[in-house]
Amino acid sequence: EWAGNFLVREGLAIPQQVSVLKWEEAYLLWSGQDEFTEAYLEKEPRAREMLQISPDRFVILIPHHVAFLWEVRQILAALAQVPGPLSVVIRVDPNTTRRQYTEREIALHTYKRELCALPHAVIDERVGVGLLLQLADLVITPFAGTVTERAALCRKPTIICQAMGAEGWQGECLYWEPQPTRIPHLIQAWRERGLLSRTRLATLVSTVLAGQRPTVLSLPSVTAMAAGDVSRQAASDPSLFEGNLRQ
Repeated sequence: EWAGNFLVREGLAIPQQVSVLKWEEAYLLWSGQDEFTEAYLEKEPRAREMLQISPDRFVILIPHHVAFLWEVRQILAALAQVPGPLSVVIRVDPNTTRRQYTEREIALHTYKRELCALPHAVIDERVGVGLLLQLADLVITPFAGTVTERAALCRKPTIICQAMGAEGWQGECLYWEPQPTRIPHLIQAWRERGLLSRTRLATLVSTVLAGQRPTVLSLPSVTAMAAGDVSRQAASDPSLFEGNLRQ
């Protein structure tokens, strides 16, 4: 839509001359070699297994940074108000430490209350951010950087929630929202518009190869992990928050 509106706004074409391909059609018609996507298609099942996330689960990725602890806490609190089952993956860097604490330990202690309020949360430090970006249905982050740039390349709906930041669309997939309390309303509006119910790429490719017609996946309906399980399992089984893939 953004590309089509750009052509009309700049006077390059009239609306009747503009036809926008669906993202899956554009991918299948592209003749180039996409090693990044092909690697994801191969590794996605294993990544989901390690994260304990089923294919029909709605997944939100939060790229973490120790300089934005307050912002991530507000984002997590807002996500607890989102109806329906969902999985939140917080991506931390295993090489980052502050004093004697790793970034994963900082996240566990800082967001303990917020994590317990979510139906399912995973703190991951081994699955590569490239895989997580493609696996997620939505990216929410308190900062812009290389992750949000890569998210745009994946055409992944992204919300940058930064206090005193900008507000509104930037491009086709990136939205700036300074108020974390508005995140649940954004997600609901995007769901109603169909922006968050697109057929996943792995599902699309597998059904095409099998000679079947892909259908748009409905919102997930699997039973969510009970609130509080994340903290209890973290204490009993630390491997819940770990995988063994790198991208």
